[in-house]
Amino acid sequence: MRFAILGSTDFDSIEFHLQDSLRFLGHEVRTFDFTFPFPKGKAVHYWLKRFSENYDIRKGKQMAHEVLESKPDIVIGVYRIIHPITISLIKE
Repeated sequence: MRFAILGSTDFDSIEFHLQDSLRFLGHEVRTFDFTFPFPKGKAVHYWLKRFSENYDIRKGKQMAHEVLESKPDIVIGVYRIIHPITISLIKE
């Protein structure tokens, strides 16, 4: 079974342990992170999201398309703040 996890790719996070457990059970798992892949990426993502609704919508649509391209059987959203457009695009 294929899983998609919307959450952090950081070591020792809940997403990391969830991914590790599902892989141990023999599932194919891919984690999708909203932040930028460089040292200050989380801070940049936070401030852009906080002050730019257009950025948040664009990033949500981009993430939904990436998730749908992987064709998962189950999507697990672990982030506490996921834009509603991301969820609606994945549900369709």
